[in-house]
Amino acid sequence: MKRLVVAVLLAACGPAVAATIVPLQTGTYVLSGTPCRNAPFAAMMRYDGKGLSDPHSAQCRSRILTRSGRRYRVATTCRANGDGSPATPTTEIATLRVRARGVFAYAAAGTVAPGPTYRLCPPGSADR
Repeated sequence: MKRLVVAVLLAACGPAVAATIVPLQTGTYVLSGTPCRNAPFAAMMRYDGKGLSDPHSAQCRSRILTRSGRRYRVATTCRANGDGSPATPTTEIATLRVRARGVFAYAAAGTVAPGPTYRLCPPGSADR
């Protein structure tokens, strides 16, 4: 899998905007300890270079709210259901801790950080 990074905008105080990079590879991630093949939907997340999604959401865009080292507070807005059908946009705030280019911990707002850890699956291994 080609290693990709995504350039996203980091909102700064006032009208100024600075660019930063989230160092994650694109692909399907599963909870650590879960086999990629036939992983349950509840254990899967996908990063497409624009946003994080789960099997029940699509057309997601993640925006960095704050960054401290490898820890990012992100707002992710999804505009479709997992099958691609339109849905009322919803936004979730979460803390993303990037441990490596293919490993991250994810904690939704209101949960204890660092949250569960996800690891990248080889291409095609988590397809259903």
